[in-house]
Amino acid sequence: MKNSMKKKTKYFTGIGSRETPDYALLTLKRLTQFLVSKKYRLRSGHAEGADRVCEAGAQGYADIYLPWSDFGIKPYKKDKGMVVRGKSIIPNMKKFPKHLKVIKLICKKMGKYFDSLPSGMQKLLFRNVFQVLGHNPKRAIKSKIVICYHENSGGTLYAVKIARKYKIPVLNVRDMDFIEAKKRLTSLLKGK
Repeated sequence: MKNSMKKKTKYFTGIGSRETPDYALLTLKRLTQFLVSKKYRLRSGHAEGADRVCEAGAQGYADIYLPWSDFGIKPYKKDKGMVVRGKSIIPNMKKFPKHLKVIKLICKKMGKYFDSLPSGMQKLLFRNVFQVLGHNPKRAIKSKIVICYHENSGGTLYAVKIARKYKIPVLNVRDMDFIEAKKRLTSLLKGK
C-alpha cells in the first residue's frame, strides 16, 4: 500500500468529572478499550477520575493534553499523581489563536470572561479545546465522539459545549451500564 493511501487516525475524547462514580469509571474504561480496539485514538486531559481511567483503558494509544508540565504527574493533595500513558502535549495559547477564540466564545456563552480568569483556570479551559479538536494549528481535526461523565457542571461541561458547537456527538454515561452505553455509542458512531 502506498503511503498516500494510509488511513487517517480517528480520534475520540474521553473525559469527565474527578468525582465520577465507580460504575461510570468502569463503563468509561471499557468504552475506551472498545474504541481503541476499533483503531480510535484517545484524547484526554490526565485529570483524576474519568480522564485517567480513559487514559488507562487506551494503554498508551492517546494524546494527553496537560495545562502545565507537572499537572497530574506530581502528587498534589489527594491526587497521588501518575505518569502519562500516551503522548503528552502542553498547548500554547500563542501558537493556537483559533483554539483560543473557541474557548473565549464558549466562556462568554457560559457567562464567564476568559481574560478575567486566573491563569491556571485559563490553561485548564484552553486544554479542553484540544481534547475535542486536536493540536493541528492549521485546521481542527475533530474527535468523532466525546464519551464522558458529567452532571452539567465543571470543566467537562466546557468540552461538551465545544463538541456541540462542532456537531460532535456526546455520550454522557451518567446512569448507564456498559451494555447500554456501548449500544448508544455504536448508534452514535453509525450516524457519523
